[in-house]
Amino acid sequence: MYETLKDSIDDYVNFLSSSERYQDALQGSGNVEHFLQGLQKAGYATDPQYADKILGTLKTVTNLLAK
Repeated sequence: MYETLKDSIDDYVNFLSSSERYQDALQGSGNVEHFLQGLQKAGYATDPQYADKILGTLKTVTNLLAK
């Protein structure tokens, strides 16, 4: 269990950046779609629709915040 949200995010970043498996995804981390597709391609998630679902959620939240 993490004491803060920052601790959780730091651990996630460390996990991805310390693994050779996710380096291609991290090269495109400035582009959310490329990053998510890269994670999916590297086997981060077992759901073949992982990237599309996360992008859909991101778009929904962005639209809600814009209102």
